Order: sequence, then structure tokens, then C-alpha cells
Amino acid sequence: MASGPDHFDRDEGEIEFSRTLAFSDGVFAFAITLLVTTIDVPDLDGPVSSARLWEHVTDLRPFVLSYFLSFLIVGLFWLRHHRLFSRIRRLDGTALWLNILLLSTIALMPFSTEMIGRYGELASGVVVYAANLSAAGLAFTWLWWHCACRDMLGEELTDDQRRRELLVRLSIPVGFLVSIPIVFVSITAAQVLWVLTIAGQRLAMRTL
Repeated sequence: MASGPDHFDRDEGEIEFSRTLAFSDGVFAFAITLLVTTIDVPDLDGPVSSARLWEHVTDLRPFVLSYFLSFLIVGLFWLRHHRLFSRIRRLDGTALWLNILLLSTIALMPFSTEMIGRYGELASGVVVYAANLSAAGLAFTWLWWHCACRDMLGEELTDDQRRRELLVRLSIPVGFLVSIPIVFVSITAAQVLWVLTIAGQRLAMRTL
């Protein structure tokens, strides 16, 4: 069986590059669409009334909140992925596998979103969500680091620039990892840390 090249340049292998992007966008789109399936339409037993329906709808509040949180996070990952691939000029087999690793964590988001929506008051349910986001952040950082160290980006980065960008990119996975032990003390404190981590990275990215 013939094997393909171990890497391809973007200009010389536009079809391969486009297929990688199309596959990645498809996984992001599929995952973000599946998030809405974590919110079930209320099934009323017995007499149906607006009051009972509204009561069941308000019970869905944790699922709705987890849906919007995950929609925002997956959207941010897609934006980061889009911006990274706009910088990438060359890909190799390792980068493709790291991209698949990242996409596997994104595809898991509907599961962890339903976990936190259904069991958000339990530490174990929140830990599953934090672990998923931490894994996604680590996979994305690993993909960027590989491309940056192998001169696959369309710009030259100094060692200092690479280190600073690495620290900024690690803030998401580290923040969610740190939140895991905090969950067992205070779930609310852990979730506040999530918000601060996401907001802090967005601000830090503007300085790069």
C-alpha cells in the first residue's frame, strides 16, 4: 500500500489542507449542534396546564445554563482553531493526529455538558466537565506548540514570544485543572474560577 507524504505545504497541498479544515469544522459544528439535545422538552404526565409546564421549564434552568456555557466555550475553541489554522503554512502527520486528538475532546462536550446539567450539584458531575475542558485545552496547546516548534507557522517566533504564548494558552487547561480539587470544597468557587480563567485568557491573547 502506497503511503502519502509525511507533510505537505499549504500552497502545494491545498486540497489536503482544505480537507483537514472541513473535517475540523464539521466536528465543531456537530458538537455544538448536539449541545441543544442536552435540553429535553418537558413531558407532562396527567393534566396539562401552563402553570405545570412553566414549573417544568424552570426545572430545566441548569441544562439551559450549561448549554450556553458550553456553546460559548466550544465557540471560543473554534475561533482559536480558526485563527491557528490561518497562521499554519505546513502540516505533518503528527499535527494531523494532534488535531484529531483535539477534536475528540470537542466531540465529548455534549456528554460532559449533560453531566453538569443533570448532576451540577454533585462534585463528580462538575469534575467530568472540568476534566473535559482541561483535556481540550491541553490538546489544543499541544497542537499549537508542535506547529510553532516545527516552523509550521507563517511567522517567525522568538523563544520569548513562544514562551509567552505558551503560558497564555496553558491558562485554560491549568485553570480547569486547578478547579477540580476546588470543586470538592465549593462548586460555586470552582465555576467562578472557570469564568475568570476564560476572561483572563481572552484579555491576555490581545497582548500577543
